Amino acid sequence: MRSQKIENQDKLIRARAAGPNNKKCRESQLVPANGADYNMIRQVYKAIAQGDSL
Repeated sequence: MRSQKIENQDKLIRARAAGPNNKKCRESQLVPANGADYNMIRQVYKAIAQGDSL
């Protein structure tokens, strides 16, 4: 599914940008997420006893 989203990002972005308040979306792009980028957020959730929430 991830690769399909990246492959079809032009269609997805055009659909998202079609709304009246979505001008910012027109020049955006989709990129694969890196799980390690969220480690700080995971640590915060763990610190507030919500470790399984993410």
